[in-house]
Amino acid sequence: MNHAEGKAHDVWAVQLRALRRHLPDMESTREELAQGVDKLQVTAGNVARVYGSCALDALGDMHATTMLALEQGHEVSARTLARDAIVMAVNAAYVLDEPKDDGVMSALHSHLYAQRKRFTAWQAAEPGNEQLGRDLESLIDGCRLSTWYALAPGWQTVSARAQAVGLGLWVEPALAVAANTEQDSAQDILNILHCNGSPPADRKAAHAYRKARTASDALYLEAVALRLFGCVLQRMASSLRDAAAASVAEAAIERMDNVLADYRRLAEAHRNDKTAYIASFGPFNDSLGDRVGPRLRRRRA
Repeated sequence: MNHAEGKAHDVWAVQLRALRRHLPDMESTREELAQGVDKLQVTAGNVARVYGSCALDALGDMHATTMLALEQGHEVSARTLARDAIVMAVNAAYVLDEPKDDGVMSALHSHLYAQRKRFTAWQAAEPGNEQLGRDLESLIDGCRLSTWYALAPGWQTVSARAQAVGLGLWVEPALAVAANTEQDSAQDILNILHCNGSPPADRKAAHAYRKARTASDALYLEAVALRLFGCVLQRMASSLRDAAAASVAEAAIERMDNVLADYRRLAEAHRNDKTAYIASFGPFNDSLGDRVGPRLRRRRA
């Protein structure tokens, strides 16, 4: 990286930090969606709606914590929570869209299967733990006695579930590069090592840019997650024929579309930056831009 690039990255860091101006709109959106969820009247007897209702309640709590983390500058926590919220929203949308109860059966089967794997691994690590053995046996018996456990359709990947419900264009770029916090940290280490040979002033510029990118990535993920929160509320409102909740969801989706459009405009300005140390996820990733950007502009999920 030469001195001119360092100057450019100083400017771009300022531009990225300016994206925090969207935080008030994002917080308002979160509050409105949470209030819309609170006013839903979910009738008993529909398993998919029960699943969707529980997911919406959980999403409300997750987004409250995520927004607090963003406001306080805890970007690592915010990214982790936003990423989990995206997956939960995809799951809820998938369950609500599936005919009959196939979706919720698949979701619960997947949960129980994963729980059995965790308990089995735990028992292998502590073979003398008698209570653990009894818990595992009880779980296996419960699965065996369930009339639907063996008959549940297969649980697809997150990407496949997102594509099935028309949300793939939002989910894929958000989750494509970094699937968890450990991968985020590994990328940060690679970025730092890449800059070690640069002059001090350039390293300082690179560090400022990295920090700004981390913050902007967290904001981007949460904006996507809030949009998907609105999509789930919209589906639930449609199922319940709740016009008020549907209106809240539509307004939230439109507001987040405007926020995300601002991110994409800035991404276009940064598109020609080829430096490896700023490689990241979201709309600023040059490797994703050509594949995702044009389609995002043509189609709204």
